[in-house]
Amino acid sequence: GLGRIAGGPAQASVVSSALMGTISGSPIAETVTKGPITIPLMKRAGFPPHIAGAVEAAASTGAAIMPPVMGAGAFVMSEMTGIPYLEIIKVAAIPGILYFVSVGVMVYFESRKLGLRGLPVEELPRTREVWARGWYLFLPIVVLVGALMAGYSPQLAALYGMVSTIAVSWIRRETRMGVPQIWQALVDAGKNCLFVAALTGCVGVLI
Repeated sequence: GLGRIAGGPAQASVVSSALMGTISGSPIAETVTKGPITIPLMKRAGFPPHIAGAVEAAASTGAAIMPPVMGAGAFVMSEMTGIPYLEIIKVAAIPGILYFVSVGVMVYFESRKLGLRGLPVEELPRTREVWARGWYLFLPIVVLVGALMAGYSPQLAALYGMVSTIAVSWIRRETRMGVPQIWQALVDAGKNCLFVAALTGCVGVLI
């Protein structure tokens, strides 16, 4: 439905960043994953290239503050302050949502200023068909958040989320993860953890 309004592809980038941010927590991963899709769409809709790139970068940056993962920042805060992880993500949800709302508002006004219109209806996928084909992809998020709310440790909740992601991928052939894909996912996760490990080490030295 977002594709029909002014600046729809950019608004879709913001919404998809918010959803993906709940499980990735990595601005870089979001930009690399969504950028090749959303940036060309924004350019086709009439956005100048530099604005299309800026919208994607701004939307993807919100992944670092969007619960429950928050780029592992919530885990570090919980460890350093002793505040339960669940309480931290409850408080962080409001500013995280407000961030994406503010980016969406900025996109709207920029679209109006440029005089942009939405994409033609015939170019847009049917919402019902999209949900029917991919609703199950939300299940790992439900498992992750449910495990945290049930009182499981963040580490165990993350493990359940990873296992459910692999299991869900096998529902359809085109999303099925084999051994190479699982291995690459683990490698990418290890690379993303290096930044957090270095940051935590520096914080420990400062303390």
